[in-house]
Order: sequence, then structure tokens, then C-alpha cells
Amino acid sequence: MPQTDAVRARQVLERLRGLVHAIPWPRRTITLSFGTAVYQPQTEDSTDLEPIANLLITRANQALYQAKGGEKDCVVLWSEENAHDARP
Repeated sequence: MPQTDAVRARQVLERLRGLVHAIPWPRRTITLSFGTAVYQPQTEDSTDLEPIANLLITRANQALYQAKGGEKDCVVLWSEENAHDARP
């Protein structure tokens, strides 16, 4: 989500989880686990966005593994603190 900070990203994903949970699923309980990462651009960043995109994907994937491996049905925002708890 372009121009979205960590607080807003979490709000959007939690709202999505709430909307899905409000649907009466007939045969099973639905859970949603999300991993997300945020990048704050710096003025000295190069115009080559591929390394930045790869880093964001890696970090979001790590957060997703943590969400799926932990309590499940949650939103995990990647951070330096939780990076060591996630699978690569």
C-alpha cells in the first residue's frame, strides 16, 4: 500500500480480518494471518527499486511465517526485534 505507515497498514489488515470474520462460513472457521513490512524512503535512496522491493518482500514473508507459526489469525508487522523469530 503506497504511502502507508505501519499504523495504517495494521489498521487496514485488522479491518480486513474483521470483515472476513463477520461472514458466516458454513463449514469451518476461517483464519487470516498477515505479515507486513514498511519502508520509509530516504532522500539518498537510489532510483533502483528492485533491491528495496526484494527487501520488503523478504521482510513481509518473515512476518507472515511468524504470524502463521505463532498465535495465528493475526497481523504481524516486521521489525528488527521479531526478525530472528521468523523463518527465512
